Amino acid sequence: ELTGLDLGNFDDRLLLYVALQLDEER
Repeated sequence: ELTGLDLGNFDDRLLLYVALQLDEER
């Protein structure tokens, strides 16, 4: 069962992952 903290942590990691993917395409 996920807590609010886990969901927030997942969100941050997802945003960081997406940012890295976009950065590599440049």
